[in-house]
Amino acid sequence: ERLTSAEMMKFAVLTGFPGDEREWKDEYSLLCNEKGIHPSQGIDFQLFCTIADAEADYVDDEELRAVLSKLQAEKLDQALPPAMDPVRTISEQRGGSAPSKPSQAKSIAGGRSTIVKALFRALDADCDGYLSSAEMRDFASRQGFEGSQEDWDSEFSQICQEWPGSVSASKGVDSELFARLIDDTSENGCYATDSELRAMLSGLIPAVQSRQNPAQAAGRSRPELVKAVFQVLDKRGAGR
Repeated sequence: ERLTSAEMMKFAVLTGFPGDEREWKDEYSLLCNEKGIHPSQGIDFQLFCTIADAEADYVDDEELRAVLSKLQAEKLDQALPPAMDPVRTISEQRGGSAPSKPSQAKSIAGGRSTIVKALFRALDADCDGYLSSAEMRDFASRQGFEGSQEDWDSEFSQICQEWPGSVSASKGVDSELFARLIDDTSENGCYATDSELRAMLSGLIPAVQSRQNPAQAAGRSRPELVKAVFQVLDKRGAGR
């Protein structure tokens, strides 16, 4: 996983870089030259940590929290489709107004593929581009799974065994496999109708909103903050 020039520019702008794309191109080239890498290689996590901690470019914890909050808010806007009925946007919903109907299931617009992608991102609490065992259990519970942790461990282990090339116990389920599982009507799948998917996504909105609150990052250590920022910046590694 590496950050491209464009992804690093996003971080630079949020931490005070005042230039335009042309100026950033020069700045990025200088940065890569200083670190002994070619610009096309990108910035890996270890180097990103070094840059964030460097005396000349130091980003303190408070600034990291602010950056993470802004990035996650943008991610939320991109991940969730607009409201359809009533005619409101997710951003308006995030402002705190209560829904005018008991259920928001019908208010989530978009085709099936759009809803599936949005649901994946909503479930991906740590924004790492994979659904961990715990995140997949959240999904399974919304589908009616009522087993114990031991039961779920067995279920998730079975998924890992059935899809060895697309899932691992350490990383989790990627977006492609998640979409396949949701469309699979066999006993090995996790099929859900469009209305069920919309209901699940609607039910996840409060949890996603809470993750945008800077207070949620207050208890994170610096290494956790840096890792979270890197993961949100890394679009290619976020199931997109």
